[in-house]
Amino acid sequence: MSKALSRSITVDEIYHKPLRTSREEVEIPDPIVRASNKPYPPVLAYAISTHHGLYRLINEDKISVVLSNRCMFGLFDGYNGSMAGEHLKEKLLTALLKCPAKKSVEANIQEVFAHTDQQLIQLQRREGDKSGSSAIVCLI
Repeated sequence: MSKALSRSITVDEIYHKPLRTSREEVEIPDPIVRASNKPYPPVLAYAISTHHGLYRLINEDKISVVLSNRCMFGLFDGYNGSMAGEHLKEKLLTALLKCPAKKSVEANIQEVFAHTDQQLIQLQRREGDKSGSSAIVCLI
């Protein structure tokens, strides 16, 4: 068992009914957890946790946190691979920070999402990647 796994349990232990045809052991990893209690007004503290479910051996969720004069949180729920989620994690919030103040927040968000999406499409064409991701962003 790897260091990332906390213990082995059967599926029956979790749901009290069989979800698989056999009573095979399922590895339940420790969740990815990030937290901070260092205040960045108006955010006094935050915590984030994610882990893969029972059937997948990988977690394609990506999380991005930017604490500065504008506090931003992004959750990118990847599927069919991790490239799209990773690209959004690396690019989206950083691009939002660079937006000019003279435009409205809504216009900046629309522009950045569209531009980041086009960058991702070009990258995926070059790499032959077919992953995708939903994106939830919170600006405070």
